[in-house]
Amino acid sequence: MNSDGSEPHGKKILTVWTEEHGYHIDSMTGHLSDPAEWGEVLADVALHVANVTTQGGALRVEIDGKQEVVTVEHYLKRLRDGFEDRIEDPPAWALQDGDGS
Repeated sequence: MNSDGSEPHGKKILTVWTEEHGYHIDSMTGHLSDPAEWGEVLADVALHVANVTTQGGALRVEIDGKQEVVTVEHYLKRLRDGFEDRIEDPPAWALQDGDGS
C-alpha cells in the first residue's frame, strides 16, 4: 500500500517474512532480468531499513553486549558486514537448484 493509502500500480517483486526458525523469501524474478537491478533493489531495501531503524539519525542499541549509538552509517556498515558474510558462506538452502523453498 502506498503512503497515501492507495494500491501500488507496479508489481510486487520481493516479500520476506519471519518464521519460527528464520525467515522465508518469495521473489518474482521475471520482473528484473539484470542482476544489477536486483543489487539496486537490495541496496534500496538496506537504505530504507537503516533509515527507519535508526529513525533517520541515531539510535541506542545493544550490540555484542554493549550499549552503542548507532547512526545510519554505522547501521549500514553492520548490514554490509552481514551481507558479505552470508554471500561468502551461504546457508545450504541457498546452494540448491530452484527457488530454495
